[in-house]
Amino acid sequence: MDCFEVEWTPEKIARFWSNYEETPGMQNWHFSKQRGAALISWSRKKVSFSAPVLDLGCGSGHLISLLLSQGLQTHGADVSDSAGKIVNERFRNDRNFLGYTPLQKGKSLPFDDNSFKTVFLLETVEHLLPPDLEAILLESRRILADGGNLIVTTPNQEFLRDSFVFCRSCGAQFHSFQHIRSLDSSSLWAQIEKAGFKKVICRPAILLPDLSVWLLAQRCRKASFIPCPECGFKVVNSALKSGNQIKSVLRELYHLVCIASK
Repeated sequence: MDCFEVEWTPEKIARFWSNYEETPGMQNWHFSKQRGAALISWSRKKVSFSAPVLDLGCGSGHLISLLLSQGLQTHGADVSDSAGKIVNERFRNDRNFLGYTPLQKGKSLPFDDNSFKTVFLLETVEHLLPPDLEAILLESRRILADGGNLIVTTPNQEFLRDSFVFCRSCGAQFHSFQHIRSLDSSSLWAQIEKAGFKKVICRPAILLPDLSVWLLAQRCRKASFIPCPECGFKVVNSALKSGNQIKSVLRELYHLVCIASK
């Protein structure tokens, strides 16, 4: 069988994540559920959070929950069809919850200029195709108020091929979490600076996870299957059953965080 590396397209990415969300235990893999509290604690030592806050790509609202618990008025937005129902139901009785807005791929963010004082963009930039990455950063700056802060996270200097898996049905090889780029502090800042931001800080940070959530996630990963973006075949997550898993755990301790201001 001929092997080939997947060339990601918007259609393949959408199909991949639509199927991936059905994986048992998926919620425990979310960065904001594992390390959101550590991120907020680390970031607060660098800048003060001002409301209103936007969680851009909020998923099921794990970060929103943490921000609301600190009394911050927070809005959520995502492209996921299910995220809106989950988030609106989860926080409908919280007076600081400002609501949820669905996003459309390829469209401008549906917010006015200068609408938010803090925008979170967590674990997103490593997934985006080049035009989408440039657009989301420009749009994030547009909707930020003057003096507002953008907080971005992404894996630090990830060795992408360590997390590649192989589909024995069609021969496709691809990253088990659909990452398409590896970033360090210089390359991440180059992207954000190009969008017109000013640097506050951009460097790896130790963000310790909630141990109970992390352990649940590891158990799920060992038994998980990944949908092939080419043919839909359920691929065994073999990338995490080798020495790569140990290296992955060690690398996850240092996560790349960038705080930029408008």
